[in-house]
Amino acid sequence: MRKISLLVFVLLFALSAVGEVPQGVGELVESYRSALSEKNYSAIEGKLATNFDFSGAGPQISPMVLQQIVSTGVYQFNVINEIEAEEMDGFIRVYITGEIEAMGAKREGTDVMDVVMENGVWKILALGSGVAQPMIIQDPTTQLNFDIEGPHFTIIDFSAEHDHIIVEVGLGDGSIANFVVDNGTPISIVGFKHADKFDAGQPMATAIEALGAGGAIEKTGAIMIDYLKIGDFEVSNLTAITMDLDHLSEAMEVEIVGLLGTEFLSKFAWTLDYSGNKMILHRLGADGEIEMDIPGDPIFSRQPTHVIPFDRTMHLLSTEAEFASGVKVKVILDSGAPAGVLVPEIFTALPEDSYIEGESDTLMGADKAKRAVPVITPKKLSVGPILRDDYKIVVSDLSHLNIEGLPIRVDAIVGFNFFSDWLITTWFNKDIIELRPIPK
Repeated sequence: MRKISLLVFVLLFALSAVGEVPQGVGELVESYRSALSEKNYSAIEGKLATNFDFSGAGPQISPMVLQQIVSTGVYQFNVINEIEAEEMDGFIRVYITGEIEAMGAKREGTDVMDVVMENGVWKILALGSGVAQPMIIQDPTTQLNFDIEGPHFTIIDFSAEHDHIIVEVGLGDGSIANFVVDNGTPISIVGFKHADKFDAGQPMATAIEALGAGGAIEKTGAIMIDYLKIGDFEVSNLTAITMDLDHLSEAMEVEIVGLLGTEFLSKFAWTLDYSGNKMILHRLGADGEIEMDIPGDPIFSRQPTHVIPFDRTMHLLSTEAEFASGVKVKVILDSGAPAGVLVPEIFTALPEDSYIEGESDTLMGADKAKRAVPVITPKKLSVGPILRDDYKIVVSDLSHLNIEGLPIRVDAIVGFNFFSDWLITTWFNKDIIELRPIPK
């Protein structure tokens, strides 16, 4: 299981200003430069004001935003050439100009820092309006867009040989690539070594923490995908994160070029048919609806039998599941999960007669380390109106997904394959999953 935190930072230029620098502010700027260049957050910790804000993220999560920028080394100040200040209403705005390095490229740039005096000491009040101005992705379904050309809907086959949903995607050079469909990923991903397949232009500097079952993936970046052909749709200008996907290719024993994430899927009413190994994408209009009465429509000619509402926090879809009588847990619905996952704390609360213990399995994390994990099959596992007695659950720690400041706790994951006896249609804009009978 892979999760990606939702903070993408695009490199921008800012204007400089003129003014004197108050005594003590220079030392604060040097601490900031040192933290960035050495990827050492402790150099800046304790120097943030009580209401520190990073580009509107708010005091609750702004320190986490800065920590991600620092720890991932998205950009560094190699040399500071000039520090200037401007007195504002209740604070000082500081302009830091120098040689900035990002994604291997060096150039002159200006960062902006607001400082304020607290208890006789200068503290950083705000960052993020200069060279590191972020695009903080709180909702990839609305904040990330791309271009789609093609018919009202298309049908795509996916591999029946793997637990994950793997589709073949056409690239601009005429080649075919394997992509995993994964709503558990907020933003689409391209493997580092495949990034040159896309006419991406200059890469965008990115600070991102890619979290999997085993830990964090380092050395991330971002590109703009110029062209993808999926089914009958042609997609362009799709933002993608770049990272090492070798652990996925190794686990699936097939070369994985990328993942299609929530920002891609949210532009469609998307349906999974596990019985026929097909994915059906219906384009959404400006009103968030599909065009009705389409001749030959394979899905919406019939009303759904069941509707399962979910709560959506950014890209995470959550609903309630009952793992045993009286043991109800909020679960994340994840198309990228080949099996369910339950944290040990909830597992120990299950009555021993409520599940069958199976052979342990091996879970490969993002750090490529393989770990033995317990596997159980609850005798009665229900999600909404659907009850199953044969769905496997891996017992594994998920603390790495519970990022500080995220307004949801992840204690369990259920894959979309839980509903494999139905046609499964997901509407991100309506916060519902519709289940229809599979045609005989």
